Amino acid sequence: MSLFEASGSVHWPGNLKKYRLRPSDGAIMDANGNNAVDPLTGFFADTARSYWSPSVDGSQTIRGGAANLLPDSGDGMGMGMGMGLRQVYTYLGGNPDLTAGANNVVTGNASIDEMLLGIAPGGTGMGNGGGDPSRDDLIAFIRGLDVTDVDNDGIITEERYEMGDPLHSQPATITYGGTLASPDLNDGVIYFATNDGYLHAIDPVTGVENWAFIPPEFMGDQVDLFNNNAIPTRHYGIDGSLMLQVLDNDNGIVEPGAGDKVYLFFGMRRGGDFYYGLDVTDPDTPKFMWTLDGSTLPSSGQQSWSSPIAARIDIQGAAQNAEKMVLIFGGGYDLTQDNAAASTDTNGNAIYIVDSVSGALLWHASQNGSNRNLADMQYSIPSNVRVIDLDGDKFADRLYATDMGGQIWRLDVFNGQPAGNLVTGGVIAQLGGAPQASPPLADTRRMYYAPDLALVNDDNNNFLHIGVGSGHRASPSSVVNQDRFYALRDYAVFR
Repeated sequence: MSLFEASGSVHWPGNLKKYRLRPSDGAIMDANGNNAVDPLTGFFADTARSYWSPSVDGSQTIRGGAANLLPDSGDGMGMGMGMGLRQVYTYLGGNPDLTAGANNVVTGNASIDEMLLGIAPGGTGMGNGGGDPSRDDLIAFIRGLDVTDVDNDGIITEERYEMGDPLHSQPATITYGGTLASPDLNDGVIYFATNDGYLHAIDPVTGVENWAFIPPEFMGDQVDLFNNNAIPTRHYGIDGSLMLQVLDNDNGIVEPGAGDKVYLFFGMRRGGDFYYGLDVTDPDTPKFMWTLDGSTLPSSGQQSWSSPIAARIDIQGAAQNAEKMVLIFGGGYDLTQDNAAASTDTNGNAIYIVDSVSGALLWHASQNGSNRNLADMQYSIPSNVRVIDLDGDKFADRLYATDMGGQIWRLDVFNGQPAGNLVTGGVIAQLGGAPQASPPLADTRRMYYAPDLALVNDDNNNFLHIGVGSGHRASPSSVVNQDRFYALRDYAVFR
């Protein structure tokens, strides 16, 4: 379970903790076999102890958990509770192996310079508004040394057991080893991202971090986390959820020698407009695959809210990977939607299909200049795209999405067709302000999430039940909008 606390400064404390679900009723249990949640409050009980914690950590976010098991930074006198020296990587171009020396965040890597870190050359300030830190101090901080004396004990050569917050990002877990009949649940990784700009790879047994990756776009943010001053607006890093795509030979375990692959994808949500693809087939040797942003995704939003959904689509004439593995996601978020009044968007009003391995854009829809021009696609699409395979052939047949105008989209996919004929469809319901140019606030309904679907078969019909709700995340307490939950039926189940 990912946890965080709110703060008025750049850094919000976060953590990752492990509990157990009781098979009989799904209750959350702690390491001592007791209920971890207080039934009266709904919060963690004060007496609870999570699995990776040596003592009771209760409802305190910063106690116990993975945050207190970080490996030794390697730059200080303190001895971490983790095992070995901490491995922190970025990607500086060239060698895609993140473990290569050129990508290591250490003082000995001359490429980790003041320009990358966003600090002035020769900085000597020690944080808390004292000016830029030195390069070596900032690198030591990034690696986990308490050079700013976060705990106020006067010692700056000990370890700093801190993680950032996972405000919107959901972790992803995968089991690599064992057999189909008996998977090795201990041979796995929990991938966990935070708004400090770190992607953590956590051992699910011990809770110890195997490695961490900081996209280069967030290396310049680390000086702000170092100073950790009070700020009027929220700081964001990797704010998007983590998504895995596994190519398996159907035996349920990851065997690289047999051609199996594990890919990890994530957008930034409020943290930026870009996406990353990593090859984590070997969990100890992550590799950079590609990054996408507004320069490669036409009509994309200022923020990459829509998580990449893994699927398979066969596009005639396209340069695809052999397995036809693709990612499907919406255009993202247009910041004008933070305003109360309704508006159409010039950013984020798109849906994309990209090649999972190369990151190449294979198909996209938007208002113009796309493979499928759709006049009604005039609102940004921050929601995930719901992808379904209706005939069970492991290829996507239909996509459903929502937008900031309260519209429901249905797109039918015809595998084996060229990009120009690949997809048909359009809006099947207008439940908000669209298509009015200036709808009243009461009818301004925005949809941030993919619709939930259920295939229903009764005595008379087959239909897809579509459930979706509206709201305004930028102003959740507003009582002006008449937000609603909708239930629809799509009777065109099969083609």
